[in-house]
Amino acid sequence: DLCDLAARVLDSNSLNRSFFETASMGDGAGPNVDVKAALQFWQLLSQAEERSDDVERIVRRKLESLTLSLALMSTAAHARSGADAEIWHRQHAILLLNPNLADPAYNNVLKCLCAGLSALPALKAAAIAGWLGTLNPSLFETLTLTLQQHLTLSWLLAEESADGPLGSLLPTTTIKSVKEVMNAVRALSLLFTANGGRGPGSLSDDVFYVPGRGAAPMDPDEDVDQANKAALMAGAGKFLPWEAFYNDTVNGEIMASPRNLERQYSDWVRDISEKTDRRKAQDKAMAERKAAGEGVQAAEAKGDGDGKREEPAALKPVFESLAEVRSVLSFPFVLEPAVKAQILNLDAELQMRHQFRQEMDIAIQTSIFSGTREPARVDPYMHLNVGRDTIVRDTLDQVVLMPDFFFKKALRVQFRGELGVDEGGVQKEFFQIIMRELLHGNYDIFCKYGDDTLLFFNPDSMEEAPTFELIGILLGVAIYNGIILDLPFPLFTYKKLLGEPEVKLTLADLKAIKPEVAKSLEAYLAMDPTDADAMEQTWCLTYESFMFGERSVRSVPLRPDGEDTVVRAEERQAYVDAFVHWWLVDSVKPSFEAFKRGFRKVCGGRILDFFRGEELELLICGNPTLNFEDLEEAAKYADGYTEGSAVIRNLWVVVHSLGEEQKRAFLKFVTGSDRAPIRGLGSLNIVVSKNGGDSERLPTSHSCFNHLLLPEYRTIEKLRDRLLLAIQNAEGFGLR
Repeated sequence: DLCDLAARVLDSNSLNRSFFETASMGDGAGPNVDVKAALQFWQLLSQAEERSDDVERIVRRKLESLTLSLALMSTAAHARSGADAEIWHRQHAILLLNPNLADPAYNNVLKCLCAGLSALPALKAAAIAGWLGTLNPSLFETLTLTLQQHLTLSWLLAEESADGPLGSLLPTTTIKSVKEVMNAVRALSLLFTANGGRGPGSLSDDVFYVPGRGAAPMDPDEDVDQANKAALMAGAGKFLPWEAFYNDTVNGEIMASPRNLERQYSDWVRDISEKTDRRKAQDKAMAERKAAGEGVQAAEAKGDGDGKREEPAALKPVFESLAEVRSVLSFPFVLEPAVKAQILNLDAELQMRHQFRQEMDIAIQTSIFSGTREPARVDPYMHLNVGRDTIVRDTLDQVVLMPDFFFKKALRVQFRGELGVDEGGVQKEFFQIIMRELLHGNYDIFCKYGDDTLLFFNPDSMEEAPTFELIGILLGVAIYNGIILDLPFPLFTYKKLLGEPEVKLTLADLKAIKPEVAKSLEAYLAMDPTDADAMEQTWCLTYESFMFGERSVRSVPLRPDGEDTVVRAEERQAYVDAFVHWWLVDSVKPSFEAFKRGFRKVCGGRILDFFRGEELELLICGNPTLNFEDLEEAAKYADGYTEGSAVIRNLWVVVHSLGEEQKRAFLKFVTGSDRAPIRGLGSLNIVVSKNGGDSERLPTSHSCFNHLLLPEYRTIEKLRDRLLLAIQNAEGFGLR
């Protein structure tokens, strides 16, 4: 009957030997699953479940038993049980195709399946990831949504336990277990890898680093040891945009708890330490293998060999399975940029605590040996004292004297001759003024592109390296102090900033700053070969240079004797690649390397590897969408004002009626910045307080605290007049 049939079919050996796409069982490299046949099987089984409660109960019980065995049994155990060791991972792939996994009633089945996928040997996990990359987009998206839903459900159902010192009499907090969440995240990493994901959290980074071999089997020519593979992931993945892997539960609940975040950070540090130690061991083993191979070859060349060669043991992946990776932070693809920024700040704070303790120890030891009563004061701040008219030179003179660890301290800025005390607002204005001076002032650091909306490094800049390094340092200091900057760089700039060694840039990147040139190069590539040869294009590029106030045309050879060498039709792609590389890399290399060096002095840790180019741009420049309805909804009121006060209603009518530039001016007046944070204006939580009755006084603000002080103007016309006058004359703190 159906119950007996379901019980016999849902058996480990039965599934392993079913639904082969080809007649041969293969060598175990891939699961070799006939997806269409497997989907049809699950559909028929589901129909049988609908007709009989007994069948439904038997099927679910058998699936729970089967997946539990997958979670608990190792490869060797399956082999001893009679399963085919080389292909036993096929059942994981077949089970993933069951559409009922999306049903919360099957949560236990999916929970055990995720645990089984986590425990898969690394090579088997890679085989599953490679197979997932062959599915149709609709099925791939369904699987991703199913695992995302399961991740959320795992957190909601997670058990709570006391979190406090053992035997403590003090009240303890409770903390949820992330065991099931971690298994869901690990399973999601297979889909992330199949989507083309690289960098931390992908199999090619955390599992499959083997010296001399490269990445996972699905991409054997890729150099996994290249830092920040995530920088290569521009745009969307193979099936889904990278944002589809963000998980709201991880970002909104797990990472929102400081205790959870610190625990995950601590586990991540252990993951990194373990990975580093194992890679060192692999590098050592690789060197020994190489030396042994060279020794055998030398002996054979001398005729001393006996004709027998002992093959060295195969090198193993860094982690034998994903289950050995303990922290959610080791899978940063589930984290949105705002949470990554939070982790970046936590990392800097912990580094500064360590540095502060070291400084205190040195100060105490110095006071003991010198005989002074009190140790020297250790300052937790990075201080800058600058003049508005000499802000670049003053900043550079002070920054060059600071050790690198100073840049991770909290910034405090004082404008000479002004009364403003920096609680956040002064530093915001400092960054706006100095970046405006560096980017748009009397410096030839950058060139304008794209109707003057984009900036990129000037290939003919005469500025020295310290100026570019200063910009990089300021960029990093702004990140650590939560300051959003107006840096209209093209996206590939952030890819270059992250990628190490140089990220390969393409014609699409050149198009961002030189669309007409890119268009002509595309036309050149598309030409008939005969027409391309007839052009007699040489291996040179020419561009208009502007130096010392004079314009001239420069010619740059792209290979030795390029001026006299004609590009053949079959060499066109190589010519275009060289053209792009010169414009975006070689032409600005000294200045960009100085800029990058400054940035890495501040933000050079492994946390930066979490970011893609688009995410780093969001972190630095903020959210490009200014939704003032969100700002109004999040606003709070004090000192007698409420949401229903007439002056408050008038305020928002006026604000919503302003033009784009006036809205930005209002935002800058209240918050010190005309940019929105990563999560948008709704995350600002501005406060509007009553500042007396109707009068001729202008509105004022404490931009350090996003606090607007507004007199109770009687008419909307007067409010508009006073507010516009205030926001148009808002630069400066106190008397000058």
